[in-house]
Amino acid sequence: MSSVAAPKAELRAIQAGLEDRVAQRSLELDLANQALSKSEARLALALKASELGLWDWNLQTDEVHHTQLQELFGLEPELVTAMLRHLKPRLHPEDVPALKRALVEHLKGRSEDYQIEYRVRHGDGHWVWIEDRGRAVERGENGRVVRMVGTRRNISVSKHQEAQQQLAATVFEAASEGIVIFDPSYALIAAQSGLLPSDRL
Repeated sequence: MSSVAAPKAELRAIQAGLEDRVAQRSLELDLANQALSKSEARLALALKASELGLWDWNLQTDEVHHTQLQELFGLEPELVTAMLRHLKPRLHPEDVPALKRALVEHLKGRSEDYQIEYRVRHGDGHWVWIEDRGRAVERGENGRVVRMVGTRRNISVSKHQEAQQQLAATVFEAASEGIVIFDPSYALIAAQSGLLPSDRL
């Protein structure tokens, strides 16, 4: 073998080795991407089943990313890309002060989590109750929170049931007739003796 042929053979061997390593690495990346896709699909299914929407808020730019926005608020995602500019105007005015307090308390590090219930105007005009939970996940060099992530879910049904229970309790307490409540197996759940008009004076 000539002195020129030897380096060419070495170069071919090196090139073949590199190609093998690139092919192996490509296969590993493909497998990792497949596993990630499956994991993301499972997460999406779990979130859908739980009826939770995720949000990721950049406090410096006010940019926010949501999931389940259509399901929760009846809005297309492109209509709510900024938390303060787009979502805040849809909040019920009575709930804004409490929401601000909860957010400020968390941003100042006085609470471990941000948790609040509030009403927001649905895309079709009615109010829906939302339970919002979040946490600061990134701070700037000055210690100020620059990113928060969290979840939200529609709790309108449970809020309606709670209101109905309170109304029933009020009626039960104020009834002038005696009331007895049994469960399906006739076990006594509650009893209220009626008050005569003179008893109320």
